[in-house]
Amino acid sequence: MNKLIAILIAGTFALGSVAAMAQLPGSDKTPAAPVDQKALKAEKDKAKADAAASKAQPKALPDAKAKQDALKEQTKKASGQ
Repeated sequence: MNKLIAILIAGTFALGSVAAMAQLPGSDKTPAAPVDQKALKAEKDKAKADAAASKAQPKALPDAKAKQDALKEQTKKASGQ
């Protein structure tokens, strides 16, 4: 009985190894296309520059006179309702 189990395990291993090494039809893999590193870097740098240019400039903080004017406008609107 032990010999039978040993033969079955050895046969399974042998057939599995052969099947794994065999090249299946239709599974031809073509090598990856070469990549132009300079073009990729130029594209990445351009995207960074576009992103930096599209960011909005921060607004300046209002001065005291602008704050007073805004407060007057709000009080006029509140009293008018």
